Amino acid sequence: MLRGKIDLNLDGVVHSLQAGDAFCFRSHVPHSYRNAGDEPASILWTCTPPTF
Repeated sequence: MLRGKIDLNLDGVVHSLQAGDAFCFRSHVPHSYRNAGDEPASILWTCTPPTF
């Protein structure tokens, strides 16, 4: 997380993240995210190996 706050939902479990936090999960895990703050959130997101 570069800035802001998000709620990251991994298979029904919500993790609240903010600037400075990091996360890792397998792409087959059902996931979604939403901005949980009043300002824009920025995330540096990488996938390896590519899953798209």
